[in-house]
Amino acid sequence: MLTRNRLIGFVLVAALLLAAAPAVFAAFSPEVFAINQPVIDNMVRVTRATTDGPGWLVIHADDGGKPGPIIGHAALPSGINANVYVTVDPAGVTDVLYAMLHTDADKVGEFEYPEGDDAPVMQGDKIVMQKFEVTGIETTVVNQIAQEEGLTTLVSAIEAAGLTDTLRKEAAVTIFAPSDAAFAALPKADLDALLADPAQLADVLAYHVLPVSLPAADLETGEQTSLQGSPLLIDVNNGAVTVNGAAVITPDVAAANGIVHIIDTVLMPPPPVTEDAEAAAPEVAPNLVDTAAAAGSFTTLLKAVEAAGLTDALAGADPLTVFAPSDDAFAALPKETLDALLADPEALAEVLKYHILPGTVMAADVVDGMSAASLSGQPLTFAAQNGGITVNGAKIVTPDVTAGNGVIHVIDQVLMPPAATPEATTVETATAAAPADTIAAVAAKSGQFKTLLAAAEAAGLADALNGSGPLTVFAPTDEAFAALPPDLLDALLKNPAALKDLLLYHVVLDKLPAADLPAAGIATNAQGNLLVFTTGDDKIFVNGAEILQPDIEAGNGLIHVIDEVLLPPPSTGEEAAVASPAPAPTDTPTPAPTNTPTPVPRRSRRPTRRRPADQ
Repeated sequence: MLTRNRLIGFVLVAALLLAAAPAVFAAFSPEVFAINQPVIDNMVRVTRATTDGPGWLVIHADDGGKPGPIIGHAALPSGINANVYVTVDPAGVTDVLYAMLHTDADKVGEFEYPEGDDAPVMQGDKIVMQKFEVTGIETTVVNQIAQEEGLTTLVSAIEAAGLTDTLRKEAAVTIFAPSDAAFAALPKADLDALLADPAQLADVLAYHVLPVSLPAADLETGEQTSLQGSPLLIDVNNGAVTVNGAAVITPDVAAANGIVHIIDTVLMPPPPVTEDAEAAAPEVAPNLVDTAAAAGSFTTLLKAVEAAGLTDALAGADPLTVFAPSDDAFAALPKETLDALLADPEALAEVLKYHILPGTVMAADVVDGMSAASLSGQPLTFAAQNGGITVNGAKIVTPDVTAGNGVIHVIDQVLMPPAATPEATTVETATAAAPADTIAAVAAKSGQFKTLLAAAEAAGLADALNGSGPLTVFAPTDEAFAALPPDLLDALLKNPAALKDLLLYHVVLDKLPAADLPAAGIATNAQGNLLVFTTGDDKIFVNGAEILQPDIEAGNGLIHVIDEVLLPPPSTGEEAAVASPAPAPTDTPTPAPTNTPTPVPRRSRRPTRRRPADQ
């Protein structure tokens, strides 16, 4: 009987949530959002496209300040589509493009416009579209290889191995590209077997790639770890470069995300070490401390690590990523700042923890704009541009120095956390600005979140709001909670599990300033569903709720004050289909129709279709 009563109670709560949910689902009306961007490999990326039925995302060229000829299109399933890539005709690209929603009205899956009924979508009296500027035309290593003569076998191999998207999205790579003659020199049976085995082929091709962009002038004699994981032996002698004995015959074929060096031999990775071989010759890789000591260029860093009492942590079993300032980087600090830090172990430990990430983060894992929380609790921000990587503005001069318990990236500056800036003349000055209160403490002092804090306590989330973060909380005011149906609020407060689910729907496990929300478009919340960010009348909305007060800083994240309680959708298969995956990009340009008339709109939900006068 008790189980039955609990089940009935849960069903009632779900029914109440369903009754109050229309405001959330109303946010999923047709819209499109794109930012200014370069055309990369004849493709553009639309950040978000939302449609209330199957449709098309269509890219129009500019025609005197209005949408003109169609230069590309991609199919859209119903719902929210994030990061949709559309292949465009490069000959039709203009300085301004228009991303526009079209209906899929007649034969589903066939684009029929202007001859058919797949007309543009209207929202009110406006076409649902987004104008954006083309900031440049770029070619990644994948398309650059395809454009070079004598690399057709490599192009086919990359496609057969499923590495096209991987190499296109890598921030910075060096590819040693075997020529067609190099592949032809392989025994035919071996080449045929390789092309027929995508997994082995991908392993071989990854052995030709370095996860860093190195022009020929920057190549040095020594080992470099390939993307496959095995080392490549590079030899530079009187300007001639070989890699594993293969000669670089055409160096420095430049691309937007790296460099291609054409070589005369296909490189074969070493066979994997068998379990028997491992058992016969066990080897323990040196830890981070020993690896840094062996390098010989981290004397000051190691001295600081010892003074701060962090030696055991860096020599332990837990994997870590260390952004290691060289001795020259420490020497560039003002002497009084360095002396003060070395004399204060506690402040020194905070500075050093700001250089460390939990887990192993290789250079290939870094994407432009990425943010990650350091061991000090403060975030590090990364940029991956022009073949290089920076962290908080410091350049990674030597990436991926591996150790038994993590990886070291050598940087050219000492990173100072916000509470310990280089301008501070003493450690006391640098640490005087204590970290801000936690999100829970800031919310309590505000006085307008009593219901939210009581709900967090009842749901067992108070400790999370006081944790290290970083978090972003979309915080409904007391008035927002008061606007809920009384029965719903009472039922939630009596059901900790349902209440916890509701509150987690308001939290993102990252620090998201308000200025970044429109470009992000969507974010996955801690409850596992999507939050959708929209703009209008110079305001920002999350799932339709207005952000009344953005960017209230706390020591472990941000609070954005909102005017409504966000209600999560029911956990059913039908509703889960709202978050549709983005279509995968293709390498074949979509032919642009000729003599395309000015777009004719159709109205959302109740379509009206009109023909141009000349049709």
